[in-house]
Amino acid sequence: MKKSREKIQDVKRSCGSANQATPHSIQIVFVDPNGTTTNGPLMDTPQKQGRTRTLDDAAWNQGQTIRRFCRYLQSEDSAGLEAAARAMNRLDCWRSAVDQLKTGPSPNIVKGRALLSFWNEYGLYSVGRGMKGDLPQIIDAFKYLLPPYTGEGLTLYRGEVELRHTMGVYGISWTPIFEKAKQFAVRRWPDEGSGVVLKIEATPNMIVTAVKDYSEHTLTLGEDEYIVDPRLIGGKVSIIYRAPDEIT
Repeated sequence: MKKSREKIQDVKRSCGSANQATPHSIQIVFVDPNGTTTNGPLMDTPQKQGRTRTLDDAAWNQGQTIRRFCRYLQSEDSAGLEAAARAMNRLDCWRSAVDQLKTGPSPNIVKGRALLSFWNEYGLYSVGRGMKGDLPQIIDAFKYLLPPYTGEGLTLYRGEVELRHTMGVYGISWTPIFEKAKQFAVRRWPDEGSGVVLKIEATPNMIVTAVKDYSEHTLTLGEDEYIVDPRLIGGKVSIIYRAPDEIT
């Protein structure tokens, strides 16, 4: 018995090299006092069933929605943010939720970077539709959370619906790359009307931030996005390109 215990001196776990091994296998390895190893049997370990996360956003009230939006934003919880966006749409509380970001230390680069990530993910549709005419309020949140822009003035472009330009309604995302703005100008639904490329000579005070300073994603997309305060550009915007009505 003593000799037998010496031979089974050490037991090691491994995902194993045996052909029958699976990611959930345990390989028992026996090591004798001379260091000689002998592979023992493979054993499959029981696996716990993964618990499905359920967020009952339909039951959230406005206070719960705003608190959870702020928490999920900071943790960059994509599932939580999707649920929060649904609840904010249902309760029409986008402005209140964004205003809540303007609390605590300023600047707060971690939170500001998280807001940029949220804007990149949801800005094209959800944020604009949810905030409606209050979209400039998100500019105030960016200004609160991020340090002031310190770069030079730039020539910036934006692909837009011509009707919005006629109404003096402008988005916040601009680029120094004309061809990228042109892509957005032609990428319009038929019922939106004609697409145009807009141009501004943006002074530094118009520019809130260069997104590339906080995220390389904008360069990966080839956009080089700059966030601009639309309240400061009225009367300074011109059309330099009109997209054809039909693309062949």
